[in-house]
Amino acid sequence: MNFSELNLNQDLIKGLEAAGYEKCTPVQEQVLTCGLSGDDLYVQSQTGTGKTASYLVLMLQQLLNLLMVTLCLQLHQL
Repeated sequence: MNFSELNLNQDLIKGLEAAGYEKCTPVQEQVLTCGLSGDDLYVQSQTGTGKTASYLVLMLQQLLNLLMVTLCLQLHQL
């Protein structure tokens, strides 16, 4: 699965592609699919399978979601 197939912010996808990330590893696919749907995660896998990157992508996505909500609320207050 490609990162672009996931429900990620387009700027995050562009950043991933610019860093050379296009295809998810199997671990990343499972972590991102479950994490984006709100599931709690516990992942155990060999070093180098992409666990840390997938957790960072999830955190960045959550921060971007929070930023968008905050901006929308601020615009409605104007």
